[in-house]
Amino acid sequence: MERDKCVEACIEIYSAFNTELLGGEHFEMQYTSNAKVVLEKYLDFVDKNYSLEHIGVRFFIHYIECAFNYYYKDSKSMGSKKRIYFHWIFGKKAIDKYEKYWKNDKRKAKEISFVSGISIIRKWEDDGFRKLFREQCIGINKAEETSKGMYFNDIKGYVYCSANTSLYNHLSENCVLCNYIKNCKENLKKNFPLLYKLRGYGK
Repeated sequence: MERDKCVEACIEIYSAFNTELLGGEHFEMQYTSNAKVVLEKYLDFVDKNYSLEHIGVRFFIHYIECAFNYYYKDSKSMGSKKRIYFHWIFGKKAIDKYEKYWKNDKRKAKEISFVSGISIIRKWEDDGFRKLFREQCIGINKAEETSKGMYFNDIKGYVYCSANTSLYNHLSENCVLCNYIKNCKENLKKNFPLLYKLRGYGK
């Protein structure tokens, strides 16, 4: 995940879990300068030990849920307000406990489970899939470029392309120089209307 997305995810998960803890009463996170320092240090640790680009939202959900459960059991820390503070979750004490106990104990029974974690996973992973799908549809596929170069500018090549590629793409040099652009775009529009729209050729 990109670092700014990690920040967004951590704040969203923390806020959602506190909302559940408060019985559905909306909890609004105040991302103060102090909170930012705490979170940035936490993300530095995660990046160094796990690499931010190789983890997803499930990593943060598991970590934050473990931390919430730890502090939820400690009623003296919580007092009567029943809220978990940001620096508790992302501070050094919680990080140390995650490394020593929580990260290898994913099946341990928890005091509380957070149903909002499921919807957050769906939201973030669906968004990621849509982005990847869009990039794959619009961008250049090297394997396709090889196929598009076969029998180039020949009717046999057009037939080969129709069977083995996602058809006309204005970002492809092969497509732009091809004699069968008009036929290929019509083929794309008829057989893959969503792809035709994603590539910007129609509404």
